Amino acid sequence: CDVELDADPKGLQIGEADRDVLIDLYKRYEFKTWLGELLESGNVAESDDAGISAPADIKYETVLTDKALKSWIDKLKKAELFAFDTETSSLNYMQAEVVGVSFAVKPGEAAYVPLTHDYMDAPEQLDRDKVLKLLKPILESKQPRIIGQHIKYDMNVLARYGIEIKAVAFDTMLESYVLNSTASRHDMDSL
Repeated sequence: CDVELDADPKGLQIGEADRDVLIDLYKRYEFKTWLGELLESGNVAESDDAGISAPADIKYETVLTDKALKSWIDKLKKAELFAFDTETSSLNYMQAEVVGVSFAVKPGEAAYVPLTHDYMDAPEQLDRDKVLKLLKPILESKQPRIIGQHIKYDMNVLARYGIEIKAVAFDTMLESYVLNSTASRHDMDSL
């Protein structure tokens, strides 16, 4: 209480973040997740050091209704190629339960379907069996083709639900390994 300060309490309140300084710091220290969140929050396309641009028009959606799911299923059916991933309860595919699924049809346009999230104030979610039943014909068809990150894991997990993914176009983890087998990591954050 007796320390002389060069600011009053009002001057110590948190103000607006300096986006340009934060972008530089996040790039310098490779805080890729925070950089992505910052760029998304401003809905501004920025280039990172690798020359990859974030899309200016980002449409990420959490699918919680039958209507929204039907819309995304229609998009997936029309796509030539889409990215697909599962969110699971375990890294062990023999024990993992599907907690949610995500897909993207083009850069900046993606959806996440939570299925069995269980936390305080979790939204009401679609029935897992119903969603997987609706996705099964798409995942088992020869078109559209699917891109995944370590898709073999997703294939093994989904096989336990009676789904056999048939049209894998790319596995980004496998491609990373082929490109640079001596790299220590091939996870999404590293890529």
